Amino acid sequence: MKKDNEDVKLMLDQISKAYSDESIRAYPDIKDMLLRYATQLEKDDYTDLIATKLCKEISLYYFKNGSKLPEALIELYKYLKPKAIKYDATAVAAFMLPIWF
Repeated sequence: MKKDNEDVKLMLDQISKAYSDESIRAYPDIKDMLLRYATQLEKDDYTDLIATKLCKEISLYYFKNGSKLPEALIELYKYLKPKAIKYDATAVAAFMLPIWF
């Protein structure tokens, strides 16, 4: 991890906060998911890509399991969603560019 990358540190702090929350302990699959993305973030430093992947996986988990999300996971989702939207919009624009022009 690049030591000067403040975005990575902030995102890792948020993921760590959710991971260590009491409400998450009852969900080992969520803990595994958070650990997997934290490890990937430390290795790659792609905060926006990790944000969009994690938001999508949280959404899929919600649809599979109903409205049984821990509050800490909801707070993490709210933190990550603006980064994910920005990344997704940029990706769609890049894919559509050859079609538009």
